[in-house]
Amino acid sequence: MKKFGRPHKAWLVLGCLLLIYAGMTGVMTNCIGVLSAEEVLKFHHVPYDNLCPVYPNCRYTLPDFTLDTFQAKHNPNGGLSFQAAGFAKAYERLGLKGHERCDQLGSIESFDYMITLPNSFSILMASGQVIWSDLFDACRQKAPNVLLRQAGVREPGGSIMGGKQVEPPVLARLLAKYQVQVIFPFHHDALLGRWGEEKTHEYLAAVNEELQKLAPASVLIDPQAWRWYDIGIEVSME
Repeated sequence: MKKFGRPHKAWLVLGCLLLIYAGMTGVMTNCIGVLSAEEVLKFHHVPYDNLCPVYPNCRYTLPDFTLDTFQAKHNPNGGLSFQAAGFAKAYERLGLKGHERCDQLGSIESFDYMITLPNSFSILMASGQVIWSDLFDACRQKAPNVLLRQAGVREPGGSIMGGKQVEPPVLARLLAKYQVQVIFPFHHDALLGRWGEEKTHEYLAAVNEELQKLAPASVLIDPQAWRWYDIGIEVSME
């Protein structure tokens, strides 16, 4: 039985804590993509020996869990190009200086992660754009129990801030391909900021309704802020 619960805007942080900054036994070690590793190390002042660059499509077996990495893509084709003056998204949005190179590399490099615990319970985190189907093939073989999936999926050609969100049936078809039992959206603070809570709840409910038609064994949870969720298998006799 595993518990998950955070406010809406913290789901990205939760995913990072579970999957990107993975705690190994003894020493906290930061697992991050090899391309971005050096710049993240510099910006966050991470000790060299506490950073573990990971490569796509690899497996890392640790004492407490197994980490599988999958190549992903952050943005659709036709997005931003290199800017000599800087790519200061962190500064524009959060006022963080010195993060420009991390922003550039983070736009190029993207990973999907899966953690498998000793009891075989597995958690998959997926985000960004789906260009190839390798992860879906892996899901058919590994059958993850829980999916944390970025809820914001833009229509082709849409910009980062102004792109149109796909219609519920489109997102439902995407979620069904993962063949996962329980799905939690993350990073849907973007939808909340654009639509507000009422419309976001209506949208996620519509996605779940379409998902039930395609994959009756899957469910999309619309998480409430500051609530805990028990996830497990329960057997009862009436």
